Parts: sequence; C-alpha cells; structure tokens
Amino acid sequence: MKLAKFREIVEVNSLAELHEHLCFRHQTTFGSFWLWHDSGTKLALMVNESDACITFFFGERNPGFQSINASTNSPDEEVAFLADNYEPTPMSRYFTVPLSQAISVVDEFYTSGQHSKNIDWCGL
Repeated sequence: MKLAKFREIVEVNSLAELHEHLCFRHQTTFGSFWLWHDSGTKLALMVNESDACITFFFGERNPGFQSINASTNSPDEEVAFLADNYEPTPMSRYFTVPLSQAISVVDEFYTSGQHSKNIDWCGL
C-alpha cells in the first residue's frame, strides 16, 4: 500500500509499519495522510491531537464519503486540521471522530480496501 504523510510518499508493507508512519505529527499536533489501496480505493486522514477526520473514495471519479459524528454536542464547533499541502483546513466537529476510532478504520482499510461499517459516513 502507498501512504503519503503530508507530501512524502512511502510504501507500507505491514500494519506495524503503517502505525509507525501514522504517529508522525507536524508541529507535534497535526497529521495528514493519504492511503492508496491496491484495489483502487483511497482514504484520507487528517489528525489534530486526539481528533480525526476521514474521507473515503471508491475510485478516481467518486465524490467520496466523509466520516460523521452524529453524537456530538457541538456540531457547529470547528476543529483545526492541516491538509497535505499544510493549508489550514477547519472542519465541523460533526465530521470528526476520535483518533482511536480513526485508527481502527485505517486498519480495516489496510486489510480490506473498503470503508468501515464501524463509523457513520455521509456521501459528498
């Protein structure tokens, strides 16, 4: 599987290696990752400390699916993220999930190439 952490692209050959790369943080806070599965699906992950935002794409021309957190009490609150070009990318708290849950989604994606059924998604 190919992985980009911000703009650095690496080949990942195991879940342990993937987890090692996912620990990278810019300014000790932000992570931005793209994962390309051999099946052609893609997953984007942005991290701000313990918050994460995930986008899943079935293919090149698919608009994708965004993670949602329907149980949030603060849907209008914004969470600061950095995109892979280091540009600030604020997202509604409604689209963020706990980082621990996001890592489980990434693990499932690494294995299957599919979007997880363990979180809620909305179509883009």
